[in-house]
Formats: sequence, C-alpha cells, structure tokens
Amino acid sequence: MLCLSACGASAQEVEPAFYKKDKKIKYSRDYTEYVDIDGFSIPNMRVPAEKVREVKSPAAVFLIEVQDLLEAAKSAYWLGKEVQKLDRIKYCIWQVEQLDPYWEHAFLKLEYDIYADYEKKRRARVEAERRRQDSLQAIYSRHKRDSAVRNIAEENRIAAEKERERERYLLTKRDSIERVERVRGYHFVNAESVGLRSAPDPNAPLIVNMRVCTYVRVLSEPTPLGYVYIEVSDYKGYVLKSYLVDRLDKISVRGADVKFARENHYVSIFIPSGSTYDPMRPNQGKVPQAKSPTDTTAFVYEPYKPKYVPKDPVPPVPTPTNTVVAEVKKTEEKPKDPPKKQTPTTGALKQCNATHADGSPCTNLTTTKTQKCYLHDN
Repeated sequence: MLCLSACGASAQEVEPAFYKKDKKIKYSRDYTEYVDIDGFSIPNMRVPAEKVREVKSPAAVFLIEVQDLLEAAKSAYWLGKEVQKLDRIKYCIWQVEQLDPYWEHAFLKLEYDIYADYEKKRRARVEAERRRQDSLQAIYSRHKRDSAVRNIAEENRIAAEKERERERYLLTKRDSIERVERVRGYHFVNAESVGLRSAPDPNAPLIVNMRVCTYVRVLSEPTPLGYVYIEVSDYKGYVLKSYLVDRLDKISVRGADVKFARENHYVSIFIPSGSTYDPMRPNQGKVPQAKSPTDTTAFVYEPYKPKYVPKDPVPPVPTPTNTVVAEVKKTEEKPKDPPKKQTPTTGALKQCNATHADGSPCTNLTTTKTQKCYLHDN
C-alpha cells in the first residue's frame, strides 16, 4: 500500500507533453496585452518568470530575457529614444522558436518588427539631420571665410585711404610739421637782452649776451637761485630760468619778431662791451668755461670782482700874482634831495643798465621798474 501511494504521487508530478503544450499556449495568450501603435494592434506578451519556470521549458532563459528587452524597447519607443540590442532580441526570439515552439513566438516577432522599423526610420532621420547640419556647417564656414576675406579687404581699403589722407595732410601741413620739429626741445629768450654767465651767480664772468627769441637748450634743473645750465650755439653757461619760456607764443617783449623766429632757427648772440673777454685782443680772447652741474668734480667759484682803474690826478692851477681877487659871495647851497626809496616789486630779476665810473657795465641785478640797482637808483 505504501508502494502504491508513492507511485501515485510521482505520477501526479509528471505531466504529459500535450498538457505542457496547452499550458504554454494558455500562458502566452493570458499574459498578452494588445497596444495600438501607428493604427495597428500589436501584442505585448509578458509571461511572468515564475510561470515560465513552472512548465520547465528549455527556452525559459531566452524567453525571460527577450521579454525584458522588449519592455525596454517599448519604453524607448514611446520616449522617442534609440532602441538598443535589437540584434540580441532577434537572436533570443530565434532561440525560443527553435527550443520550444509551443510559446507564441509570433507575438514576439510582431513586436520586434515594430521596434526594428522604428529604429530604422529613426536612424534615417538622424543621418539626414547629420547631413543637414554638415551642409549648414559647410555653408556657415564658407560664409565666414568669405566674410573674413571681405573684412580684410575692407580693412585694407580703409588703411590705404587713411594712408592717402595722411600723405595729403603731410603735403598740406608740411610747413607746420617742420616748424613743430624745429622748436621741439628748445626754450626761448623772453627779454630784450640777457647775459650768459659762467656760473650761477650774477657777478660771474659774462660769456655772451642773447637777444629775444634766441633758441636755447636747457641742460639742467634750476638751482636754488633760479639759474639753469643751457647751451646756445657753441656756448654753454648759466642764465636765470625766469628769462626763458618754453613756447614762442609766450614771448612778451614788445617788438619781438616771433614770426621770423618761428619760421627760422633763430640765434642772436653778441659780446657786450666791457665783457670779461674780447676775441679781438690776443691776451683776452679766451672764453670763460662754465662747469656743468653734472660734473663729478667739486664746483668752486670765486665771485668776479672788476678791477678799479684810478683816474689820473688833476694838476693844480697856479694862482697869478698882482691880481685882485674878486670877492665872491657865498651862495647858499641847496640841500640835496633825499634818496628815493626803491619800491619793492615782485617782478623778474633784471640786470642793471647803468655803468660804473670807469665805463664798465654794472653787473648787479634789480627788480625795479627803472632797471637800476641800489647803487645807481638815486
């Protein structure tokens, strides 16, 4: 009895082949939904994995895999994305058909054909779009190249036109440019006559006198007394900075020929009478040398003191004898006028225009309107 019961149990576990066939067909149809795609009703067979393993199908692995791949392809189709692993889906369907034809593999083929056709059209669209973008890029590159060529040609034309305008301007303004270049870097004498001295001192030896509008080059910064080291013609020396201006338009001397000085490199220098040297005399023809303030040697200067030449004594007049000396009435001497007080001014320093008793010019500086120093302004 125990043996019969055991045999009965084993008999119930072993199912006949026709029963497995019917079960597979039933599962295939029960777990299939129909979806409307492009006007067609397409079957979507999705048999659960446990049901596939239940019937012990030799194509169970391929069936489960192809259903998962078709589900992923379905999601990509509805999202408009690329359907991947189409070759693997086709291979799995072929394995299901060969290993276990009782599954409704025709449903799987219909769904695969929809996704394969979609992917083919999608790739055609992508390729067409790529070719269109390449064409547009080629057109854009050609337009950009042509535009660059046109821009370069336009820039060259503008540059050539500007160069022609500059040449025309230079032709019309050549005189003005020459005048600008002529006066570049120069200062100009702004006094009727000013002395060039060998040291920054009003009593230093006088080298030459410079007339108004004379071109000079300033070679140093002003000293505490206001002197600058300059160069004029072949001479170098010191002059007060207040007598120089940096433009001919600032010349304030009445009667100065500024126009002539602007059109010519004007230098007017002369050796005044009573100078410390005289080129016409053999013994006094040496020009006083002015030491540059940039010289590394110590600058030692002894103020110039003009020599005093005494006048010849006047011989006494003899008184004749036997003459009647007329009585001369003494006249009352008029009191001398008190010396005039100098009115201090804030003008520029000027050289005294008076002369000493020996005929030499006065070397003192003054700021009075009469242009006389304290020795002669009385």
